[in-house]
Amino acid sequence: GVGKTALVIKLMQRVQEQFDGIIWLSLRNAPPLETLVTECLSAFPGQQEPLPQGLERKLTLLMRYLSMARYLIVLDNGETVLQAGKEGRAGHYLAGYEDYGFFLRQIGETSHTSSFVITSREKPAILSLLEGKRSLVRSFSLRGLENHDSQKFLQKQDVIGSEYDYAALNQHYAGNPLALQLAAGVIHDLFGGDIAAFLRT
Repeated sequence: GVGKTALVIKLMQRVQEQFDGIIWLSLRNAPPLETLVTECLSAFPGQQEPLPQGLERKLTLLMRYLSMARYLIVLDNGETVLQAGKEGRAGHYLAGYEDYGFFLRQIGETSHTSSFVITSREKPAILSLLEGKRSLVRSFSLRGLENHDSQKFLQKQDVIGSEYDYAALNQHYAGNPLALQLAAGVIHDLFGGDIAAFLRT
């Protein structure tokens, strides 16, 4: 709800001329890695030959495709294969999805001409290992709205309050635009748009 997907769409629009093609893959339903790689291979233009059997062979073919032309591959909703909220396990994979770590390592360490963008509510642990000043792997954290921007956003949602009320509401939802929009709906419908009344409950 903080705008990761919207930001990637803007990025795609800006850089599409630099790539031979763009492939968008959703991890929303937590597909097994082999399913994801099969989808990716099937999306390459001109891909007509039967795909090989087995994950390892498919990964070898994918790496070949990534080197033959310059593609931008977007993996959206990466958090669905991670152990969200488990203490000490942040960024680690759900049982049965550990091969995603191997996949990301291979993408990050193997020479090819393509680029990957992954959106996720939490950062896969492997990316921390792959990042570095001389590495091509980077991560970017989106922060929530600042109080000033949050206030302007909330005013458009027909809710009212003092600067303190706007700031308190923004802090409560960590500046997350989607959470603020949902809260504004509740404030509007149940509290007559009064943020202070909502905060008192």
